[in-house]
Amino acid sequence: MERKKTKAKLPMLCIDLIIAAALTLAVALFALIYSEGGANILTAAANEAEPSPNPEAGLQPDPDASPAPSPTPAPVQKPVSTEGRLIPYLENGLWGYKNTAGESAISPRFFAACEFDGDTAFAAENGYYGLLAKNGVWIVEPVWEAAAAPKADGETGGITMQFTEDQQMIQQLARDFAESELAPIAAEIDREERIPKEIIEKMAEIGFTALNVPEEYGGPGLDTVCKVLVVSELARQCASTAEVI
Repeated sequence: MERKKTKAKLPMLCIDLIIAAALTLAVALFALIYSEGGANILTAAANEAEPSPNPEAGLQPDPDASPAPSPTPAPVQKPVSTEGRLIPYLENGLWGYKNTAGESAISPRFFAACEFDGDTAFAAENGYYGLLAKNGVWIVEPVWEAAAAPKADGETGGITMQFTEDQQMIQQLARDFAESELAPIAAEIDREERIPKEIIEKMAEIGFTALNVPEEYGGPGLDTVCKVLVVSELARQCASTAEVI
């Protein structure tokens, strides 16, 4: 009977020994890991498991800190005024235009330049004349040669044009028409963006709408200089109507 009880206790004793050995091994491993930096590894793992704090949360401005300097705005360049008189001037062999304050309103690029009459002026590039606006844009591209050599103007340093009698006559006709028919309604034309039909009919009756049409086809057969003179005079009162020519 005693032998049977002893045999029954042996398996239980073996299990206890195994458990004790396992615990001893675990303690030894833990001690080894801890001594080799295991504590740092465990701490890093714990930190990764926790949510990262918001670096901006609870951040209070430092009252003693100097404020960040604001960016310096870029200087705004004031546009050159083209109001009033524009005067031709010569620079490096080319003509340009200055305003009365002496500022360059149109950079020198012309081989000849007339003073502005109202908002338009005759100027020449590459040996041909055209009609120029105060913003430096061609109203009529340089397409014709002068009928006579330009005459120097000692007062302005620019030039004056010499026109034939026919050219002077058509210029005066266009000037009278512009002053009597266009000047009173120029603001209305710009406001309504519409040129009255009767104005177009009057210009056609005078011959302004077919200035360069040869006589054999029913036109007046005038030269390009005459057309530019007409456009110039009409543009002085109403640039919108002048574009119809």
